[in-house]
Amino acid sequence: MQAAAGEFVFVRLAVSILFAGLAAASPARAEKPVYMFGLGPAQTTRFEGSDEYREVPFVFAQIRWGSRYFVGTDGGGLRADVVGWRFIEAGPEVSFRFGRGGDSGTDDPVLDLLPEVERSIEAGGFFAMNFPAPFTPKIRDALTLDGSYVEDVTSGHDGYLARVSLRYRGKLSRRLAIQAGPFATYGSEEFMNAFYDVTPEASLASGLDAFDADEGWKDYGGRATVVIGLWGKWRLITTGTYRHYINDAAESPIVAERGERGVWFGGGAISRSF
Repeated sequence: MQAAAGEFVFVRLAVSILFAGLAAASPARAEKPVYMFGLGPAQTTRFEGSDEYREVPFVFAQIRWGSRYFVGTDGGGLRADVVGWRFIEAGPEVSFRFGRGGDSGTDDPVLDLLPEVERSIEAGGFFAMNFPAPFTPKIRDALTLDGSYVEDVTSGHDGYLARVSLRYRGKLSRRLAIQAGPFATYGSEEFMNAFYDVTPEASLASGLDAFDADEGWKDYGGRATVVIGLWGKWRLITTGTYRHYINDAAESPIVAERGERGVWFGGGAISRSF
């Protein structure tokens, strides 16, 4: 019942973001909106700090006005750019995070003995600045400096996350576009406690060493997306992310003994514009 309630909240938040983007963008743009939707398979870790993977659907969706999008999926979340300026993007953001144990499962009998962390719906906002990047003068390219902040709104981990990233975006030809760059993530004390702490009671039950995780930078990595035009309005979209845990996230026995410091996400979809 709790998971169903969380999914219902996610739908409500996603719809709210959608209409916020539409309301802000529509008056400022005379262009007819273009809708893009894609669906395919993806693989991601079962939970924060895990070395186990699960198959999930990879959903790509955007609503674009002219050369910029105002509402769309981004790295597993949903964003709405409500500014509409050429060099600045800003607006609300919402995402979903798997929990640990319980309905989420672990496939690890030791980690199953740790306290359960419920699934989370995270909501917040982002701010991004776009800069021309004339590495290749004959193509359209840009650098984007991006910062985001989201916090749990469904009593899963009860914390917040802040992320900074730098992305290169380039259209290499009429049928090929790429986006790639590094990122780093900061976790609050509540978030780190939920996923990386091993309390004395949990240590006694699981055999793992007790560990008290502090807030701080928890990971860095890189993400790349390639879009290939197929025929007509059809495109192939592939994306991959590498994440490396650092500091207390890496030193926790949940990762050091039962997990993996370097993890991957990968997915692909066939999309069509309307």
